[in-house]
Amino acid sequence: MKKLILMFITAATALSVQAQNINPEVGDYAHHNNDDGPPARCCHCDSLSGWSLDFNFMLGALNQQYTRNSPLDGYSSPLNPNVSGIQFNRGTSYGFEVQGGYFFDAKRNWGIGMGLTYFYQTGDLVMDNFHVEYASYDKFGNIFRQEVTATGQIKERLHIHNFNIPIVAKFQTDISKKVGFTADAGLLFNLHVQNNYTTNAAFDYEAIYKYVGTEGSVTTVYDNGNPPGSSDLLITKNQYLANTPAGDIQNYFDAQRKLGYNVGLGERPTNTKGNVSYTSGSIGLIIRPAVRISLSRCVSLNIGAYYCYQNFNNVAVSNYQITDKVGQYSSLLNTVTNTSNNSAGISIGVRYTFCRRGRPCAPPPEVVEPVTPEPDIEVASPVEPDEPEQPAHIDISTPLLFDHDKLVINESSTLILEEAIRELNENPNATLIIDGYTDNSGSVAYNKKLARRRAAAVRDYLKSKGINPKRLKAAGHGSNDPAASNSTTEGRMMNRRVIMRIK
Repeated sequence: MKKLILMFITAATALSVQAQNINPEVGDYAHHNNDDGPPARCCHCDSLSGWSLDFNFMLGALNQQYTRNSPLDGYSSPLNPNVSGIQFNRGTSYGFEVQGGYFFDAKRNWGIGMGLTYFYQTGDLVMDNFHVEYASYDKFGNIFRQEVTATGQIKERLHIHNFNIPIVAKFQTDISKKVGFTADAGLLFNLHVQNNYTTNAAFDYEAIYKYVGTEGSVTTVYDNGNPPGSSDLLITKNQYLANTPAGDIQNYFDAQRKLGYNVGLGERPTNTKGNVSYTSGSIGLIIRPAVRISLSRCVSLNIGAYYCYQNFNNVAVSNYQITDKVGQYSSLLNTVTNTSNNSAGISIGVRYTFCRRGRPCAPPPEVVEPVTPEPDIEVASPVEPDEPEQPAHIDISTPLLFDHDKLVINESSTLILEEAIRELNENPNATLIIDGYTDNSGSVAYNKKLARRRAAAVRDYLKSKGINPKRLKAAGHGSNDPAASNSTTEGRMMNRRVIMRIK
């Protein structure tokens, strides 16, 4: 902040020096020529015009209030929820503004202004408690009772980039020769808001399986009893500590996860960073009164306060889950439908008021040098360069192939994904449909789950490259609509695929 204040003072001093070089030939601002020499080449300032240019820096506190959907909407048959609200803490706001103004009345008291305002804002988004038990499916397609518990407070550190166009009414008046009062009040038209977050979230994942049927025909069902049945398989901390109080519980959960169960203790997200952008186009309010200190005829330093209010809407993620599988995480902001944004603090600015130019002094006569014609020189015609070869067009509907029972995107698919990213960036209103498929190696339920996860892997890759997830629609179709016969190795390889298409 000290560097920014020093920058403003330096700019004000420089503008002041420039303003004094164009002062009128009257009073304290008289311009003196050297009587012994020819008249100086000058351009005198007769009076101030109504036009001004403001540079404002704002530093203040930030507060946000949220309206949001339930964080349990995406969980099937939830049990025993313990979910607290979300709070915004430690908010700060740094703003910079460039604004042009015009004072239209005779005394230059009233005017209008317009420019560009940027806020860089930070704060902590906090949820104190999170616990839910719900029906889920493991990677084998078996239904079971999943328990997810945050190991502590969930916190997201937010870094917010907020761009606006201000349109304000301006007022200024003199209190004394050097001191005055100025104020701006008007609307902020939002252009873009992006929330970048980093989270410290960690979760315990526990599982309860209930088996039914007879030998040779055993299946699982969702046990929603409180407490669960005595014959259930319990992969929980309480069960382990009751039977093995001196054991290594961390190793036990790690071993169970290797067997295919979705369990773990203190598991952090695979990706702890991301961003959420709000819908642009909202209209806010800004008020900024200040004391004006004249540094010169055309330059003044404005020191005062500001208040800013903005209301942002957001399209919340449908079927939201903060986490489902070990390593997954979705920002708390994805449940928010409306944000009330308030910031207030100090404002420091420099105003430069443009001067009207008087009649310039007569310039000294110019000396015209004789021009010697240059000899004609024959210039060779430029050689046209060969046209570069255009790269072959890549069809984004080319299948992205996967290895057996794998979710890893092969390197051979990179060019197709890059073409999809390019087409989405060129068509901001386009949506990408991502369809996942499998061969017929597994069960119908498992293949459908695997197909969805393959489509989700492609969606997450594009999201990591900056594509808005709202523009990505992923679905899994299992072994339906095979591209080739599943009776051969080559055919099954062609069926383990993801197909993309632009809508």
